[in-house]
Amino acid sequence: MANLKTVEKKTKAQSMGMHTETLTGKTQQKFFNPDEAENFFYWGTYDVDFNKRTDLDVKDLDCKQANRKIDELMSEGYGTIVIKNPQGKHSLGVGILNKLNLIFEGSLGYFGVGSIDGPIVRVGSLDTPIPFNSKLESQYLPKQRLKEKVIDLLKY
Repeated sequence: MANLKTVEKKTKAQSMGMHTETLTGKTQQKFFNPDEAENFFYWGTYDVDFNKRTDLDVKDLDCKQANRKIDELMSEGYGTIVIKNPQGKHSLGVGILNKLNLIFEGSLGYFGVGSIDGPIVRVGSLDTPIPFNSKLESQYLPKQRLKEKVIDLLKY
C-alpha cells in the first residue's frame, strides 16, 4: 500500500487562529462570600430604612407617575411604602431593584410588580389586614396547614 498522508482540514475559525489562545488562569466565574450576601446591591439603589413608612395614594395618578413617585420616596429613604387605591392598575411597582417593603391595599393589575429583585411585596384587599408581627404572620399564612394538606395528598 502506498504511504498516504492524512491531511487535516481546518475550519475557518482554526485557520484564523481562534483556537490557539491559551486560557489557563482565566475565568469568567464570579465568587461570592455567603457571609457578605447583605452587601450586594444593584447600582443606583437607595439606602432605605424599613421603619420609615409612608402612604401613597395612586387613585389620581397613572402608572408612570406612580412608579416615579415610588422611586422618589425610596430616594428619600422610605423603606416601607403603602400604596392606597391601586384600583387594579397594571404595571404598578415594576422594575424595582431596591430593598423595600411595598404594600398594596387593594386590587393590583395583572402586570403589577414585574421585573423586580429586592422588594418584599404584599397585596391585600382593604378588608384584609396583613400582620407585620412575625407571630401573627405565621398564623395568618397557611404554611403549616398547607404542608399538612400536601403531605396528606401525597399519601393518597
